[in-house]
Amino acid sequence: VTTYEEYIYADNENIFNNTINDKIYVNDQEYILITAFDQTFDGFNWSQVDQLIATQQGIKNITMHYTNSLAWYDLAISGSLDYNKFVYEIVSYNGSSDIQNIKGIQQIKIGGYWVTDFEIILDGASLLLKIDETYRYLLSPQNSDNISAQLYESLEDNNIVLLYNNIINKWELKSPNLSYFNISQYLNLTEGNEILLWFNLEDGIGNVLHTHMIKGIYDNSIAQSPPDTNVFEWFLGTNSTGSGIIIFGSDTYLDSTVQINISSVHPTLFGEVDIGRIMVYGSTDTISWDYIGRAYYSGDEDLWNYYWDGDLLDTIPPENYNLKIFLFDRAGNYLNQAKSVKLYDYTQIQLITDLIFGSIFEYNSSLLSNEKLIKGEIQNYFGSTNLWDVISQYYDPLQKEWVPMATDSATILSNGSYSITWDISKDLDFKASMYNFSYGYLPMQAVAIQNNDLYGSWGTFGNADEWEPLVISNTGSNLDISVYSFNKTSGWELNTSLSSEDIIGTINNQVFKLWDLNKDNVFEIIRISSSQIDVIYLDSNSNWVIKKNVTSLSGYNYLTFDI
Repeated sequence: VTTYEEYIYADNENIFNNTINDKIYVNDQEYILITAFDQTFDGFNWSQVDQLIATQQGIKNITMHYTNSLAWYDLAISGSLDYNKFVYEIVSYNGSSDIQNIKGIQQIKIGGYWVTDFEIILDGASLLLKIDETYRYLLSPQNSDNISAQLYESLEDNNIVLLYNNIINKWELKSPNLSYFNISQYLNLTEGNEILLWFNLEDGIGNVLHTHMIKGIYDNSIAQSPPDTNVFEWFLGTNSTGSGIIIFGSDTYLDSTVQINISSVHPTLFGEVDIGRIMVYGSTDTISWDYIGRAYYSGDEDLWNYYWDGDLLDTIPPENYNLKIFLFDRAGNYLNQAKSVKLYDYTQIQLITDLIFGSIFEYNSSLLSNEKLIKGEIQNYFGSTNLWDVISQYYDPLQKEWVPMATDSATILSNGSYSITWDISKDLDFKASMYNFSYGYLPMQAVAIQNNDLYGSWGTFGNADEWEPLVISNTGSNLDISVYSFNKTSGWELNTSLSSEDIIGTINNQVFKLWDLNKDNVFEIIRISSSQIDVIYLDSNSNWVIKKNVTSLSGYNYLTFDI
């Protein structure tokens, strides 16, 4: 058997598939397919023996066997319990001596007390129960008739023959007169009941393959309270008609995120979240729907997010659009909801200011007002002015963050031009801290690119509070690594103690990334190419050395990110 597959449908469309391993959540409409073949040797060909079996890839029949739901049964043993005896033969359960029908004992009780440390041993045709000696105190002869077990019972009639589909070359599990498998035609189950199932494969000449056992958990419903509760949430809210607002191209992740609140979905009987997967679809007409993506748990209670990245779209959908979500539980039961949305494309928007680097704002502490005018333009501006605002911020080098300036609301004209009035005298937070500000700049000269033989970045190399620039250049066919430190007297100067390296050759299409791999405040250099990934690091002598091809892979494209 190469695959056990479960096909999940919604609105008569195959939405996704699951590979079945050791567990499956089943409902009353299961689409299960098995791929299997008979591996032959020495030139054997089934066509010379049986054409039907040859067509079915060497398999004559596949039969699914299943147990009754997991339940408690009384056990009878040979003889009586004895304080000095720990192994007993099971001779019957609930009065039946067909112990071969016992498929997996899960729990044991003796005299009403749990026994958690036990072992089931198959000794020929005998089934033995071995009890750990720590439960010696329960092995009183008086408890001999008070032994119970939670087990799976398998009956001879509990089997279903699969059908071979010679178009897709797979075996299908179906109930009579149905295109799917309905477990409730065979067993009377309630939510959370467990069964075991397995498959027997026959090749027509007496060989039989018994597959491993798979646990089936019955789950035939997903529900909300109250029913049809809206699950959509929008970071930017809705418009006057209730349509959710999504903005592409914003710097804020949540502006283009579809958020789903699952707090109204009933948990399982065991108190677990009854959501296995959330799929997002889009449509211009609510008739034809296209798959957009899959939402994932956000880490915030009850919220699942789908980040709709406009940069990955060939074209931005029209402004008036519709979204539909499917909320699936682990058995494929689902809820669905649709919602109209308003989409705004900010990916082409550019914000231009008339300020230039080094502009000076004069402040006179003797004046009651120190108003400054900040002007600029919103390029590719669209829509009405009441949809827009422009916020000014300054960088606080003490807090190492951008802080909003206390300004009047921006004045935005219909042509996209804007103006902001900032009165420094009224910006009390800025005034309170501005005398403590100090900035340091690294002078640089912009020139036309001649070749890609220079790389630069910033990192720490022992002192977590001191960030230093690092420059990598090609010198002949080797790399030259230089680290610079700031000296308050002479400015930036080469740190010779950190600028020595072994001979490290250049390679084609090399790209560098600076990263503190082991979080020791000494950054490493990651060199990436299509053929290898190298790590260049400072050794104990503060010498740059290289470890080549650390992944032993080639022919891949790589990117790095902070997880």
